[in-house]
Amino acid sequence: MIRKYAAAAIISVLCIGCVLTAYAGTPEFGRTQEEWDRLRDNTIEYDELDDLVGEYNPTVRNNEIELKNYKQDYGTTNEQLRQKYSDMADELRASIDYGDPSDMQYAYSATSALINESSADRLEQLADSSLDDYETTKLGYEMAEKTLAQTARSNMIAYRNSILTAEKNKLNTELMKAQLEAAKVQAGTGTLTQIDVYTATEDLMNAQKELTVSEATARAAAKKLQIMCGWRYDDEPVIGTLPEPDMAAIAAVDLAADTQKAIDSNYTLKINEQKLANAESASSKDSTKIAIDTNKSNIKISMESFYDTLNSAKLVYEYSVMASDVQQQLLTIAERKFEVGEISQLELKAQQVAARNAAIAAEQAGNSLLEAKMNYDCAAAGLAAA
Repeated sequence: MIRKYAAAAIISVLCIGCVLTAYAGTPEFGRTQEEWDRLRDNTIEYDELDDLVGEYNPTVRNNEIELKNYKQDYGTTNEQLRQKYSDMADELRASIDYGDPSDMQYAYSATSALINESSADRLEQLADSSLDDYETTKLGYEMAEKTLAQTARSNMIAYRNSILTAEKNKLNTELMKAQLEAAKVQAGTGTLTQIDVYTATEDLMNAQKELTVSEATARAAAKKLQIMCGWRYDDEPVIGTLPEPDMAAIAAVDLAADTQKAIDSNYTLKINEQKLANAESASSKDSTKIAIDTNKSNIKISMESFYDTLNSAKLVYEYSVMASDVQQQLLTIAERKFEVGEISQLELKAQQVAARNAAIAAEQAGNSLLEAKMNYDCAAAGLAAA
């Protein structure tokens, strides 16, 4: 197996007895062999990021262990949780000992006793007021996993955009080199000054600096993505390409329907609704109801914001595609002019770089549109800010 799993040691030590594979959270029979083979190869594909994060992300793996421990320690109901807090408070109070004032360790003993007494008070407060239970904890971990998968998608898009930026900077660097050489030749013939050569040299240095920065950014983005998906830092997985934005799906977006879906599926809202079911005092019920109403309002605002961002990204993408087409047409014209000697090799190269840069800008705009639609879909699926 190519992947070196970051979470393997945790699972093998802490999940003894679980019916899990050595490296994943799903039982071996939970997927077909073909599905496992695809996840366990050395390639990160955009459409498998949810499963990679769900199976191999260290935080997700640890959260699954924590959830099992929570159920064992605190039970499944709010009543069991409160009783546990109460029992812990009683045990802590029973252990409090201020010690003998004549003892040289009295100051330390008294301080420890005061700390334990304060902790017992806090546990008693939780026993009286806690609204949590196994379900709220489970929902919180589910939300964390979905958020990590969303972040992984954003990281993959950022990686691909940084690769494109590095390509653009490399092209610009090559153009700056050619312009510098031309400036030197022209300075030798007296058609340019030495100041022009210095300016061209500075332009080249700035282009080289931008290239170095963009290449480093791409490497950092790749490492961040691979660690999120379960590879170790020193591994070298292949990172796949991104899909084209689905223009038909974008055109079919229904804000009203998706907003209702976002309300129905929102994790924060579900957690607060569960807390309301656990609330006993009038004040707890009232404050939780206010939180729920606020959640619903915020979800609507969040969906409108994602919708506006999606439409803006769509316009930018469409404009970028048109701009790229124009630059390609100009390149065709430049190639014809070069063939008949109307423009120089350097002028042709400049237009070639301009055309490729415009194509890169269009591809990056497409990636941004892909991300905008992904964020919109994630919000509708339960992750809208509430």
